[in-house]
Amino acid sequence: MNDEEAPARGAGELPHALTVAAPRPPGRLTAEVSARTPGGAGEPVRLRAGATAPGRCYGSGSALRLRAGPSARGRGGDGRKVHLRSAGMTRLHLFDLDGTLIHGSAAAIEISRQLGLEREIAALERAFAGGELTTAQFAERACALWEALTEEHVAAAFEGAPWLAGIREVWADIRARGERCAVISLSPGFFVSRLLEWGADATYGSTWPAVPFREPVDPAGILTPAAKVRIADELCTKFGLTRDHCVAYGDSLSDAELFTVVPVSVAVNADHHVSEIASHAYAGRDLREAYELMGNRT
Repeated sequence: MNDEEAPARGAGELPHALTVAAPRPPGRLTAEVSARTPGGAGEPVRLRAGATAPGRCYGSGSALRLRAGPSARGRGGDGRKVHLRSAGMTRLHLFDLDGTLIHGSAAAIEISRQLGLEREIAALERAFAGGELTTAQFAERACALWEALTEEHVAAAFEGAPWLAGIREVWADIRARGERCAVISLSPGFFVSRLLEWGADATYGSTWPAVPFREPVDPAGILTPAAKVRIADELCTKFGLTRDHCVAYGDSLSDAELFTVVPVSVAVNADHHVSEIASHAYAGRDLREAYELMGNRT
């Protein structure tokens, strides 16, 4: 099913989990900066990048390095380079899974392929896309279909999925900039959570019973498209950000609501539901190319 995930929780808890990596060095953005004083060694320097931010020179050579608020780069009053390093994170990148990070496929399709159930899952996918099934109904029927599922099947499905190239590189660049990235998907959490090992700061997805299944799916743990906005807000609160700091990447109707509440969005191999409302659109097999549409370089 094209979209979300998370490990099982106790009664009254949210049906998803957040995993946050250790703190990272701050990143750097490019902006116009003007030095208000020449800045000798150890001498205070004022920079103007939107607002005036004080900094201090740490050397007397041809380059000045300063610390201050927003991350910026420019030249001092004497023409020397000035680098202003970020004091905090400036962006939160939110990625869909099915059809976005996985090209032309979905977790449910790849899992079913391992079980020889491609035809059966295709019928469920068509019913869901046509509005005949809710996300919970889809999950319940898929769970019954996957009664023979093992951890080995899940691992093989993950490894064999047609992932976009460059996912690890993009996430490494995001982290190097002091920013964050998360995956929010309607797909089973036991599949989506594997992306933590690739460098995602957090993964969210529908709560399914443990594999192999010994109990039915709890409909309350199955995420909906609307949950993507709620989860984005939770992440913003966690990281001290707002929706204005968010960038969303998605491909289909389940991403449309999130696209409408964030300032920057990237439609990746998308249908008309999001390609018509996205800030950027990308068609291809390399996430680095989609990421670079916003001026980033990995």
